[in-house]
Amino acid sequence: MVISKAAIPVFRECVELYEQNYGRDHSYVAVALTGLGQTLGASGDPQAAIAALRQAKEIYEKTLGPQHVYTAVSITALADVQLAAGDAKGSEHDYRAALATFAQIGDGRHIYAEAAHLGLGKALSAQHRFAEAEPPLRAALARLSSEFGANDRRAIESAAELVHCLLGQGKREEAGRLLENAEHALTNTQGDISRQRASLLRARMEFDQS
Repeated sequence: MVISKAAIPVFRECVELYEQNYGRDHSYVAVALTGLGQTLGASGDPQAAIAALRQAKEIYEKTLGPQHVYTAVSITALADVQLAAGDAKGSEHDYRAALATFAQIGDGRHIYAEAAHLGLGKALSAQHRFAEAEPPLRAALARLSSEFGANDRRAIESAAELVHCLLGQGKREEAGRLLENAEHALTNTQGDISRQRASLLRARMEFDQS
């Protein structure tokens, strides 16, 4: 998904309009704040992004409850921005909080939880805790591949991160097989694959240099 800075004033206007018409604690405000936070984060303003996403999370908790899908998704979005800003430890805490919330929703297997599994794996890998990162990354890859196919963009991203994780543990042979499968899957992937292509290129470079 391509995110443009031009969307920032649009989201800000939506926040203001929803606050005026529905009140500051309405879920519509939280939706607009989530979009604003994700756009600010992608545009290089992590502090403003974190502030917007924390406000969205608080509104969801008040209006929908702490055990709602939107609440869990907002926590995951907050963790994503923290990780992108270099706060692996802080993001780890929030990814775990999101997973704990997802575990209490329905049968505990909501598909959106895989974004938190992937994020947690990335956060742990960033701290060189590769053995701990492997289970959530395998969980994300297995579920996303099962539900959407091996050429799903999120499955490919999970595979690329798992390659990094395996190499960090000296499991080069398995990492190589996984990388080849992911590279093949990418050739059959539709839509914007620039992010996944970049992830696999980094994984290939790391593998070749290992």
